[in-house]
Amino acid sequence: MYREKVEFYDPEVLSEITQKIIAKLNQDQIDEYLEIVSINLSSEPYDEEITRAFEMLLPKHWPRLSEVTKIRVEEMIISDILKGVCFESEHGNLVNHWGNLGVSARNFLEYFDFKYLVLRAFSVKLERAEEEVIYILKNFSEVTKEIVSHEEKEDFLKLIKDLQDKSENKWIVSKCQNLHSILEV
Repeated sequence: MYREKVEFYDPEVLSEITQKIIAKLNQDQIDEYLEIVSINLSSEPYDEEITRAFEMLLPKHWPRLSEVTKIRVEEMIISDILKGVCFESEHGNLVNHWGNLGVSARNFLEYFDFKYLVLRAFSVKLERAEEEVIYILKNFSEVTKEIVSHEEKEDFLKLIKDLQDKSENKWIVSKCQNLHSILEV
């Protein structure tokens, strides 16, 4: 299915099907599958291929991909996060305008070798324009706890608190309060 690039219009359905298939594979078959994914991503790392890989992998398998693949893809994800912005649509919804590749990787970030660089990217974005702050808070609040190391926690909590105190946007203030309480546990 991965190699044939079967078209699915619903990423959640694709992910669910893949998880059920992987659960039935033995260790050798999983290793073979991960090798195919590694080869594909190391030679053809387009956004669509990376997104497809995230849809068709379990996050816990990320560390088992080749080092070259992980380095290349993680760098692309971090770069995409740094470009990400989110605006309010005419209907009042928050819509990502850039950074969708980063969002597709959100459940994998805790397994990244360079997750400290992901956190650094989050920190940079949280000190920029409102649409960049919203992008981070909207898309990554739930996974931030798994990315923040014990050593980085105090500084990141201070950044969130400072943002909460200076923002006039009620949505940002609320999200900062939620994130702060998640990280304090």
